[in-house]
Amino acid sequence: MNLLEDRIFRVLIGRHIRRMSLPDLFAALGREQVNSLLGLQRHQEDSWHMFLCHVAGAVLACDGSSKTRRSAKFWRDGIRQLTKRSDDAAWTLMVEDVAKPAFMQPPSRATRFFSTFKLKATTPDALDVLQTAKNHDLKSARITDDPELWAFALVSLQTSIGFLGSGNYGIARMNGGWGSRCYVAFVPNEDLGARWRRDVEMLLEIRGELLDPPYPFRQGGNRWLWLLPWDGKTSLSITSLDPFFIEVARRIRLRCSEAGLVAYSAVSTVPRIAAQHLKGNLGDPWIPVDAERQSALTVSSHGFTPGLVRSLLFVDGFNPGRAQCPRDGEAAGWFLGSALVRGKGRTDGFREARVRVPGKVAALLFRGGPARDRLAYLSKWAVHAAGCMEYQVLRFSLHILLKAGPKSIADLGNREVGAWIHQVCAPFSSNWGVSYFNWLWQALEENDDNTVQCQWIHCVRAAAINTLELAIVSMPARAGRRYRARTCARRAFYGSLSTHFGEFLKDGIDAVVG
Repeated sequence: MNLLEDRIFRVLIGRHIRRMSLPDLFAALGREQVNSLLGLQRHQEDSWHMFLCHVAGAVLACDGSSKTRRSAKFWRDGIRQLTKRSDDAAWTLMVEDVAKPAFMQPPSRATRFFSTFKLKATTPDALDVLQTAKNHDLKSARITDDPELWAFALVSLQTSIGFLGSGNYGIARMNGGWGSRCYVAFVPNEDLGARWRRDVEMLLEIRGELLDPPYPFRQGGNRWLWLLPWDGKTSLSITSLDPFFIEVARRIRLRCSEAGLVAYSAVSTVPRIAAQHLKGNLGDPWIPVDAERQSALTVSSHGFTPGLVRSLLFVDGFNPGRAQCPRDGEAAGWFLGSALVRGKGRTDGFREARVRVPGKVAALLFRGGPARDRLAYLSKWAVHAAGCMEYQVLRFSLHILLKAGPKSIADLGNREVGAWIHQVCAPFSSNWGVSYFNWLWQALEENDDNTVQCQWIHCVRAAAINTLELAIVSMPARAGRRYRARTCARRAFYGSLSTHFGEFLKDGIDAVVG
């Protein structure tokens, strides 16, 4: 199970499935032949992509070249040269001698340290970063014992995990233990090889910047941290690292059992990298930085909402990572974002965004000018208008509905009612979020702002009406007051609609009702 020699990865090339080693995979990516990696799950894709980019970037930086179309032999020799070992233990999934590294598994200087390890996982998905203990959306401990799945799970865990209790620290590339490692990028071509080539070239372009202040890295620093012994009691200084470092957050070792590979883990008293003071702001090209706090982006449980995506696209409150910025000659493409959102001791779900960016828009986003300023203004106004429609119009009328026409507004507050309304309003946000960017890009073709704004209000109004009517037929109501509840709710809805958006509804509220 040597990743540099054994063909463990299932790669779809055209209509054919081929087994490849890691160097073979790099060579195929350079030729832009890879359609997909069959064993890779969606939540692992971006962490694996960033891992491949950092490995390739380190090899090419050492070679002094930016040419990504190379042979498997070139990649194999380059990786071995940087590993600086007489064996391939660091690229082998299971190594019995714990004094030696294994793939994404740091060694111990003294074998007695292994006595502190405990069984953690008997299948790759049980080791993975995605917590599936509740067996709801994704069943846990279900994946067969395949070497490639262990490799994907190790990379996902070691480069993306957050804090999970005492002794289980997270990675340095996030803002605190409850944060998340984000992936945010502009992708002009979704072909895996083209995307990989673009990002490797981008890494090489910014390497010089990352070696200068304010960044703490140094030329020739530690790159692949699973090569270094770790007793769990010492942290590495961020100043000892290369800009393309690949970290390992946990003490993990794979071992053989009668059923196949199993994973053991041990706690640590400190995080592997002493960088908490930097709040994840390490120059990672895929991570936007909060401009005010100077911290890595942390995605909330709401995920990549249209408002958040809008702020990232228009660089409003965030400094973009280099991967998010179109390079010279790039026109139309996709804005992609993903993050595994965390709470205290739990996983709040894998969140992602995918927004088509036309060439005309891409040319505007990262340069100044009246056209961009107008688009930025309309985008912010539309998010505010949708929020007003939800909270001042829709939610207000839903409170009236559930309380069956209360005598005063003071009677609206109720935790149980609030929970119902939150559940009912979720589709509303999803519905207008789907239309938001299509409306925004079309605004470039219309010169009159009032016309554009009227179109948006009509869009979110329709979504709000659909949500209200669905709630009227589906939400619980007292039988004796059902008619009163529905009448009062509709009256409240259209009254609030007229109050807040009357200037945009020139066709009249009565026409809306009809």
